[in-house]
Amino acid sequence: MHLRGGSTMSDGCLRWVCGAAIWLAPMAAAGGGETAFADLAVLDGVVLTMDPARPDAEALAVTGKRISAVGSSETIRRLIGPQTLVIRGRGRAVVPAFHDAARPAAAAFDALVPCGHPPRRTTADAIAAWRQGAACEACLERDKGALQVGKLADFMVLSVDPRIVSDDGLEQLTVEARVADGTVRYARTPPLLGGSPRFRGEGELPPGQQLIGVLGRGPASENSGIVSSRTRDDLFWMHNDSGDEPRLYPVRRDGTVYGSSREPSQAGVLLGGAINVDWEDVTALSDGTLVVADVGNNGNDRRDLMLYLIDEPSPSASRAAWRRRVFVQYPDQREFPPPRTNFNFDCEAVVAIADRIYLFTKHRSDTKTKVYRLDDFSEGVRHPLRLLQEFDIRGQAVAADALPDGSKLVLATYEQLWLFDVKDVDRPLDWPIGRLAIEGEQIEAVCFDGPDRVLMADEATAKLYAAPVSAFTPVAAAP
Repeated sequence: MHLRGGSTMSDGCLRWVCGAAIWLAPMAAAGGGETAFADLAVLDGVVLTMDPARPDAEALAVTGKRISAVGSSETIRRLIGPQTLVIRGRGRAVVPAFHDAARPAAAAFDALVPCGHPPRRTTADAIAAWRQGAACEACLERDKGALQVGKLADFMVLSVDPRIVSDDGLEQLTVEARVADGTVRYARTPPLLGGSPRFRGEGELPPGQQLIGVLGRGPASENSGIVSSRTRDDLFWMHNDSGDEPRLYPVRRDGTVYGSSREPSQAGVLLGGAINVDWEDVTALSDGTLVVADVGNNGNDRRDLMLYLIDEPSPSASRAAWRRRVFVQYPDQREFPPPRTNFNFDCEAVVAIADRIYLFTKHRSDTKTKVYRLDDFSEGVRHPLRLLQEFDIRGQAVAADALPDGSKLVLATYEQLWLFDVKDVDRPLDWPIGRLAIEGEQIEAVCFDGPDRVLMADEATAKLYAAPVSAFTPVAAAP
């Protein structure tokens, strides 16, 4: 079988993968050195590759009918062009497909008789069936059965990672999307798809959400935190996550970035002596001190979670130094990493209330968040956080902010914003008062712009949005 670039399909699986890598090289060079964009991409998922050499990934790309890249979301995002269709995984599992489409995964499993064996109903058996069943069923072991470069793009997006589902919980799994030969054959809900003008237009934002600008150079890369200055008007501090240097970016309401007086060609304020392991949010204390949270923990295995306390620099500065570095730990984490059934020690949402720091965890084994608090900022020790409460936000907590007086709190998932009245600092999520549906490729930064408006930034598109608090749909609060 002849492929693009003149390569020939090999008989051996290992040789085939190597051949596919050779096939990709001329694609990247096509068009006079320009990058060849993918036709389809899956971002921010839990990709079960079924490849023993690399069992897990975050994302994959498809060109034509075959998988052209597997790796991190940051890597795959570079292959997205204006015509690329994007499936937003948002923690969902991506697995080699059965030949069923819009059916519960458990029913698809029952319908499959892999390689002549009778159906079985344990989670381990289901994963084994995904590993070989679909390929064996069609006698296409060379082309299917794993999500590897060169294999046919034949996979499903499941509602949850099957590895965290109990043996009697397979009925909970649903097929969210189905891709066959590189084409989306089924998607349960339209919001799963995005990133392409063929499927999404600028006029399709939910009521209340408004596009107000596009971020300038610096935070346009991969922003993951925003907070309003406590000392200056029309100044917001932003940062990128682990793909960037340890820089803070001073931004105006329209998304433009303040310039540096000393280094006008370089955007942002470089934080000397700091390391951006995985910066995920920024908040501010009442005196203007900025708190950068280096607490991103996708693998749930970090032991060096920390907060940087920084005297707020001038927006025209090019360099600054941190004043204090505080290490923290979760009091209820015993294993690094924990079992998949308790993969709940990532954090992308941090706020300050009454000059104490609150962390909201991003869960991968359920739709809840846990609220932890840091009361002591002393250096030289690793502080156990105080666990305050747990709340079901029906998604993953990816950003948060509180008003300077601590009276209200906004908490973001990928699909919606939650608004809370904070009446008890020991239980800040007890009084939800509003929710707002939001739309974006990957909104992971949110902050208040005064008491009546919320700003949010999209990491993938660099778009800056606003929504009035009055647009939130009221919800019943706790008595």
